[in-house]
Amino acid sequence: MNSQPAPQRSLFQRAAPLARRALGCVGACLALGLVFVLLHAPLLRWAGNRLDIGGAPPRRADIIYVFAGGENERPQQAAALFKQGRAPRVMTAGGLKTDKLVALGIHLTEAQVNAKVLERNGVPADRIIQFERSASTWDEANVLRDYMQKHKLRSAILVTSNFHTRRTRLAARAAFRGYHADLYYISAPHPITDLANWWKNEEDLITVSTEYLKYVFYFINYSLGLKRTHATKHPEAEAQSQVGNSATNSIQHNEK
Repeated sequence: MNSQPAPQRSLFQRAAPLARRALGCVGACLALGLVFVLLHAPLLRWAGNRLDIGGAPPRRADIIYVFAGGENERPQQAAALFKQGRAPRVMTAGGLKTDKLVALGIHLTEAQVNAKVLERNGVPADRIIQFERSASTWDEANVLRDYMQKHKLRSAILVTSNFHTRRTRLAARAAFRGYHADLYYISAPHPITDLANWWKNEEDLITVSTEYLKYVFYFINYSLGLKRTHATKHPEAEAQSQVGNSATNSIQHNEK
């Protein structure tokens, strides 16, 4: 018996499966796009607000620590807590110098700038500890841990900008391994950054995106313990450690 040749499929028949798959992909993309349009604002708002983990301050702590930077909000918040009697002293740190001030011939470290703002907001100079060392949040967490361990302090209020609190907590938890202390994280609302609408303007977009990148870096290197230190591009911050040590020794630590 002679076999009959298979009928040739038309071009349309051969292309139909590919067309269906292409239409499926387009439909899926449109559906995802619709979901993003409908939900992008709540999701992005959630992502921004998630950076802020600040809580209420304790009635009393051994020290208030102001993280370097944020001169327009961090020292003001710390000064308000000091005047409420939350702690007997305030500590600033940071060995970097602000480029804008240097351009004007003003060579002050971040620790010195925040100390001056504290004084302008009612904190007596003899209640301010300046530690002119550190070039990153990780460095500062270790500076604080070393200081508290040396002076047998067991509680601290950590003041920083609202978008910076989550990474601050991650760094502090890693740095304080092996030394128990009660740490309280206080948000200082940033005068410009709006965490609920951060994707709507360039400056906030950069701030929040950069903070998440830094958080991933800190989590991998410090929380997971893959790296306990990192090279700094600012060796001058470390070169001032002796200045910082002499400043801390000028405070009486038995005051309550």
